[in-house]
Amino acid sequence: MAAPQPVFDTSGYVRRARRLADLSQRELATQIGVDQSAISRVEGGRDLEVNTFLRILATANLRVAIVDASGEEVTAMPGDVVRDRAGRRKPAHLDVYARPETRARGDRVRA
Repeated sequence: MAAPQPVFDTSGYVRRARRLADLSQRELATQIGVDQSAISRVEGGRDLEVNTFLRILATANLRVAIVDASGEEVTAMPGDVVRDRAGRRKPAHLDVYARPETRARGDRVRA
């Protein structure tokens, strides 16, 4: 029985980015500050850190976008939004009440 395919083919995107950037594994490794063997392992199917993946994509002028079910891009929530009324950081387990000027779709609003 064949091994199940990963939901997200990271190694395939790394190979695609490297070829679009017209770089060898060694050249890509030098550009992003890793060993050539790390690129080889990733292209062979090993996992890698998200920031490394983003640096690899950037060499080919590519980026990752998070989209909702309708295809609209969703932006990250700024860190300074997660504050209580006294300006202190809220613990991650508490509900978030965003300031109106920074509220985005999906942010909770106090009733």
